[in-house]
Amino acid sequence: QHQQRERERERSFSKEPWPPPEPVGEAPALAADGAFKTKDDACAACKFKATGSCAMYKTCRCHATNSFFGIVGLPEPLDQDNWHWSCGAEGGDKYTLCFKTGEVESGTTYLDNFGDEVDPNKPKCPV
Repeated sequence: QHQQRERERERSFSKEPWPPPEPVGEAPALAADGAFKTKDDACAACKFKATGSCAMYKTCRCHATNSFFGIVGLPEPLDQDNWHWSCGAEGGDKYTLCFKTGEVESGTTYLDNFGDEVDPNKPKCPV
């Protein structure tokens, strides 16, 4: 294990780039209106995009929002699900966090920003 850490450390100082990680899951299809049909689809799209890039993997905390807002005086449209994702909640309180993250069970299980268990000694993106 010590030798593996040394190799990873040496590689981090080399000019050789790290390959991007494989994205997790599958990219859900967009609806005809260009939005996602459900919050789960929007969150899955965020996870797929963000886990395929070390920069996004380390910084993105997926949030989703439904961009449908009723307008007084107009009939209610049939499609009221227009879900979009972002890597933060800077858009306001209508954005909600997609995945539970953090440390669980007092140090025995660690979760990444996408709710997946990770081993802190074997990071997905080591640099």
